[in-house]
Amino acid sequence: PAAEAFETALQLAGDDRAAMLALGRLAEARYEQGRIGEAVAALEGAYGQLAAVSPPQAAPPWLEALRRTLDVRMASTVVTADTMRSIFTSFATRGIGVVPRVQLPVQFDYDSSELAAEGISQVTELGMALATPKLLAPQQKIRVVGHTDARGTDAYNDRLSLARAQTVARALEQRLPELAGRIVVEGHGRHELRHEGNDEETHRLNRRVEIRIEPGLRTAGP
Repeated sequence: PAAEAFETALQLAGDDRAAMLALGRLAEARYEQGRIGEAVAALEGAYGQLAAVSPPQAAPPWLEALRRTLDVRMASTVVTADTMRSIFTSFATRGIGVVPRVQLPVQFDYDSSELAAEGISQVTELGMALATPKLLAPQQKIRVVGHTDARGTDAYNDRLSLARAQTVARALEQRLPELAGRIVVEGHGRHELRHEGNDEETHRLNRRVEIRIEPGLRTAGP
């Protein structure tokens, strides 16, 4: 009942802040129900709405806590293709006005852009999700964005995050040749940290590869 009430509140939201609050509470409800994919999609939608609020506002503490809880859950194991399908399709079915995205804890060898064993498994699951019939419209593109933790210099982290995004893009194209020319790669280094802190868990959560499904974009190969 709570989730349905927040769905209704989202439909009735009169501004970006109201939509953010409804999506955040919906994410809480879905998480409590064990529907992780829908919880993640609603949470990303909440932060998307928060970014549109004017004047800018900080996320409420409960929303920040939920984000960390979900990120820890996602980073604790390889995210399955089913979970990613749920995330991507939830954006579409909920009418959330935010680009569908998922933050993946892709594992690489230390100080390297080579995929570790867990990273290979994660990219395999991602490929299975993206291969879902009708998930991608013909004109849609995939943006792969690498992120690092806060340690190291900007120049080093920018290069490493780009190289890691390129590795993921190449692996996807090897598994799904039909994606050739439809993948955009970027490296954002340490410029978009999801969590503040200097402990190892925070560093681990900030190291990630973000996958966005976007409308048609002009692409440049990795």
